Amino acid sequence: MSTAKPIPRDREDDYTVQQAAVRRDFLCEISGADLDTISSYTIDPAVTQGNIENFIGTVQVPLGVAGPLRINGEHADGDFYIPLATTEGTLVASYNRGMRVISESGGRTKKNNPIFLII
Repeated sequence: MSTAKPIPRDREDDYTVQQAAVRRDFLCEISGADLDTISSYTIDPAVTQGNIENFIGTVQVPLGVAGPLRINGEHADGDFYIPLATTEGTLVASYNRGMRVISESGGRTKKNNPIFLII
């Protein structure tokens, strides 16, 4: 049986700025880690309910852009630039090449390409 302390929870309202700070302080105390960078965020912890448990903050992930990707669809029509968050070194360049090929061949349409474009 583990003797480690449980992660702090608030049964009344666990998705608050204050409760995220309590958990960060708990982690800093037991690990000695500096968690200042994850405590600077613009989202309301309340909107994370149902998406993540024991919310403590957010992290930065490098963000690139690929495109344009030509879409000829029912609900989207035109050239679109697609933001991609990744730590994979060449992923954005690879997507960019693929989008260029799709666009130069007329774009993505339901009629000429029934396969879903998954990004």
